[in-house]
Amino acid sequence: MYQKSLFEKADENGYEIRFYDGEKPAVIGKNIHVGFIAKATEPIEEFATIILPATEYAVFDIFVAKGYGSGNAEMDRWLKDNPAQYRQLLMDGVGFVVECYNEKFKDGEPDSIVEIWIPVYKQS
Repeated sequence: MYQKSLFEKADENGYEIRFYDGEKPAVIGKNIHVGFIAKATEPIEEFATIILPATEYAVFDIFVAKGYGSGNAEMDRWLKDNPAQYRQLLMDGVGFVVECYNEKFKDGEPDSIVEIWIPVYKQS
């Protein structure tokens, strides 16, 4: 679709936004959105647009060779160990994470890494 309707990208990374409600996928339009970050400040007509909240993100490296779920325990532990400082930010009442496919992702080769970004806000 991008090749048919080009827009100015903010970077060359690929992204997946995954919404979930506890252990099951959440229903917000679709459970997974795949795409790019656009430089546009308005929605692009031919594409679904998601505006993520301006916040901090806790970033974790996931080693593809170990499986995409391999970092879940580490991420959950970090959130549980830091509740006085950080809470996970929800969107429309459900959790979400961003998977970033940047230069660390080497076309799925054994040494590929995917960054998982968890939106957080600081507790006051």
